[in-house]
Parts: sequence; structure tokens; C-alpha cells
Amino acid sequence: MRLVNQLSCLLGRHTPDRGQARHDLDYWWSTCKSCGTVLVRDPIKGWRVPTTQEMENHDRKAAGRAG
Repeated sequence: MRLVNQLSCLLGRHTPDRGQARHDLDYWWSTCKSCGTVLVRDPIKGWRVPTTQEMENHDRKAAGRAG
């Protein structure tokens, strides 16, 4: 089963860890259960790998809440 999951990740079909998902007031964020890749939930496309700009915005929001 693990090999199937790893192959799915290589094909871009990650499995989000919904139990660890967190909302940042804009989007839901989680990681892939199989490979640990950061994922964002798009309201139309579903779970996907975020763009660099989305990651930067998310990190900036997190830093603003922490400081």
C-alpha cells in the first residue's frame, strides 16, 4: 500500500491529512499523509500543492499572528 501511495504522490495525487488540517482565515492547509508535502485546499480544485506566492502569504500571516 505504501508503494501505491508513493506512486500517487509522484503523479501529483497527494492524500491530505485532514485531521491535521488548519484554517488560516483564507484556506485550509495540511500535509500529505504519505510524503509530507504541504497542501492547500482550493475551493474549486480541491487539495493541491500551493504556489510559492501562496506559501509566502501563508508564512507572513503566521508570523503576524505569532508576533
